[in-house]
Parts: sequence; structure tokens; C-alpha cells
Amino acid sequence: MEFVVGQLSTLSLQPMIKEEIKSKQHLHPLIEQLKHEVIKDRRLNFQISEDGVLGFKGRLCVPEDEGIK
Repeated sequence: MEFVVGQLSTLSLQPMIKEEIKSKQHLHPLIEQLKHEVIKDRRLNFQISEDGVLGFKGRLCVPEDEGIK
């Protein structure tokens, strides 16, 4: 029974973590610069998701923030 509860809590936390990363990305100058470069097609390995989160080769770009890491 603990395994199921653990899996369910993991599934429900993922959207919360992504939202926190999204909100912290706006505060990070380098990430904001990279977003502008992606829009101008200067950074091909980076992408911006539909909800505005910067990623690199399919992974989220996580700002340097001890609370998130």
C-alpha cells in the first residue's frame, strides 16, 4: 500500500515543481536571455514549451535555486 501512495504523491508533485521552475525562470537573467535567443532562432538545442518553460534537449532548464534543487 505504501508503494501506491508513494507513486500517487510523486505524480501529483510533478506539475507543482514545473510551475515553481517556471516562476523562477522569469527571475534568472541568463534564462530570460536564452528565451529571447530561442525566439530569434539563435539557440537550436533549446526550446520553449507551450506554457513558456525553457528546456534544453527535452529537459527543463532549472535556475540556480537551492529550494528547487
